[in-house]
Amino acid sequence: NGQGAPGAPGGAPNAPANQMAGPGYNVLQRFLLPVSECSFTLESILEDVRKDPWPVPSDKRVARCTGCALSVATGLVDLAMPRRGARVMLFTGGPCTSGPGQIVSRLKTEDMRSHADLAKNAESLHKPACEFYASLAHRRQGKNAPAGTATTAAAHVVDVFACSLDQVGMLEMRELVEATGGLMVLGDSFGQSVFKESLRRVFNRYPDDIPEDGGKMSMAFAASLEVLTSREFKVSGAIGPVTSLNKKGPNVSDIEIGKGGTSAWSLGGIDPST
Repeated sequence: NGQGAPGAPGGAPNAPANQMAGPGYNVLQRFLLPVSECSFTLESILEDVRKDPWPVPSDKRVARCTGCALSVATGLVDLAMPRRGARVMLFTGGPCTSGPGQIVSRLKTEDMRSHADLAKNAESLHKPACEFYASLAHRRQGKNAPAGTATTAAAHVVDVFACSLDQVGMLEMRELVEATGGLMVLGDSFGQSVFKESLRRVFNRYPDDIPEDGGKMSMAFAASLEVLTSREFKVSGAIGPVTSLNKKGPNVSDIEIGKGGTSAWSLGGIDPST
């Protein structure tokens, strides 16, 4: 059986803005507000966005701290809206070159890791980057939080929209996106129809004539999946955008397939095609 929080992100459409908010909600209101209260300011900022004028030496790559930005974003929603639906959307035009999650050096004399480097385990930045992005997906909500209360269980989804002619590090960020039930979109340019159409579809809504869900976004958060079996069957695992809730029992098999060792899983976000 499974259960989730269906409908519009952030709970019921008529719920108070601070309902189920975390302990730091009042402080975080400086950074996170309902669209109705900040739409004009947000649109003005997006319209005024220009290319960073800071000069980049010809022998170096652009300084890009993607990992740090993702850590801050997931940290904000973790504190402000624990157990409430939220999406963190990353729009990137190149690989992380600085700080945690770094995938390649800023020096252009050092090439991006290749398939041969990965096969030989000769890329020193690959494993630490994978571990960092995975830790964002499985970060617990507080020091004393029990197992299973990670970002995925907190109902927060991470999407990555990468538009670049070069590699951007999707391999390293894969665990973060998959574990939270997010989307990965790869294109050559943000001006392409692939990017625009993909972004538009994220916010698709159900037709107004559908009972109960009419007009709501076709996404849901904080779902859980539990498998109950008769005594002669055992659960080996689950394959898909799930995170183990570490629920042990006599129906849990010693043979693991996918995410095994449990009979219950958390899904940070789901949609009609999950």
